[in-house]
Amino acid sequence: SRSSRADGTEASPACALAELGRCGAPCTGAQSLDAYTAIAASAQDALADVPDGGDAYAETTHRLILISARFAGNERLRRMIAALSLQSLRYSKLGLASTQRRRSSVKLWKQASKALERGDVEQMVQLARQRTEASADEAARLLGGATPS
Repeated sequence: SRSSRADGTEASPACALAELGRCGAPCTGAQSLDAYTAIAASAQDALADVPDGGDAYAETTHRLILISARFAGNERLRRMIAALSLQSLRYSKLGLASTQRRRSSVKLWKQASKALERGDVEQMVQLARQRTEASADEAARLLGGATPS
């Protein structure tokens, strides 16, 4: 069942990760967005410098994208972002394989979190585009193809 968050928006039911105790479930209102993003940012910082941490970093980033989309307050947009993010997860893992790319991604995520706090949607979109294009370029480079941008 759905419940209302403190901000009046409708909360989603807990996901499997929350039910397993591996997520604080900010989408249900059980954890604030600020608390969740602080924990996720710590995880990203830690994974940015781990030589083989690319997959875990990409999966953490994927979860952040889903949570951010839920807090956008637009169900249609949330579904589109969730579908696109899931489709691109494999390439994100490839594009975030290097510690250099992950460090750059952490920096952009921190800027995006600040934009979210300010309610600056245009800045969030611009930063998301920048993160996505950098990962796509790196994935294309690693696959031996021409860069897409």
